[in-house]
Amino acid sequence: MSRLKLIILFIATTALATACTSTVDIDENGSQVLVLNSLVTPDATISARITRTWNHSENRPDVTQDNATVILSVNGQISSLMTFDAESKLYTSTVTAHEGDIITITASHPDYPSVSGTSEIPEKVEIESMEGRVQKLIDTNHIIVGSDNQTTYGYLYRIFYTLSFNDPAGSDDYYYLALNGTTGGADDDFDLSIDDIFSSNESILDESFSAGNRVPLFRDVSSDGETIHLNFIHNLRTSDPIGKLRNYS
Repeated sequence: MSRLKLIILFIATTALATACTSTVDIDENGSQVLVLNSLVTPDATISARITRTWNHSENRPDVTQDNATVILSVNGQISSLMTFDAESKLYTSTVTAHEGDIITITASHPDYPSVSGTSEIPEKVEIESMEGRVQKLIDTNHIIVGSDNQTTYGYLYRIFYTLSFNDPAGSDDYYYLALNGTTGGADDDFDLSIDDIFSSNESILDESFSAGNRVPLFRDVSSDGETIHLNFIHNLRTSDPIGKLRNYS
C-alpha cells in the first residue's frame, strides 16, 4: 500500500492521505464500470468522486455519476450516506478523518457493478522548516491602463520556497503539494522546474488527481527515511486578489 501525503504550506504539519492503486485492463468493447477516486487527509472531511469508464470514441464526455449510492464506513462501521454536491461534482460527508482510521467508501449504481476502496490514514509528517525569498519583476503580459489613459505594466512576484520535512523510512510515499489548501494548476501558479524530485511522478496518479498533469505530485524514490528539501516557485501577479499580494509588495 502506498501513501499519498498532502503538504499545505503555512500550516505547522503536513497532512497525509493514502492511495491504494492497482492496474486494471479495460476492454474497450466491454461493459463500462464505476470509478471511485478519493483524496482523504487527516483532520478534514471526506469526499469522493464517482465516474464511469468511457471509450475513446466518446471524446471525453462528462462521466460524473450523480445518482450513485455512496456509503462511508470508518473502522469497519457504517458512518454515513454521502451526498452529491452539484457544484463540486463530489459526494461529500460531514465525517472527519483522523490518523489511524480505516476508511472504506462503497459506491453502487443501478447501471454498473459496485466499487469500493479501503485505506488507512497514516500519521502526519511535521514540516521542519520553510524559507522563502521574493523576486519582483515587470510583468509584460499584464498591461494596466490608468485613469489618465497612461499604459503601464503590472508586476510578477516570483516567490522561491525551500520546504524541509522528514520522510518516514520503510514505506513507499507519495506527496501532493498545495498552497493554503489550493493546488497549482492551469493558471501556472507553481513552477516546479527547479527541483528534479517532481519528475518522479507516477503516471497513474497524474491521471487520477490532475487536469493535464498539472497538479504537483512527487514520490520519495531516492529519499526514503531522509530529510527532503523541496524547492519550488510560486508566481503571483498584480492582477491577483490583494489578499494574496499584501506580503510581497
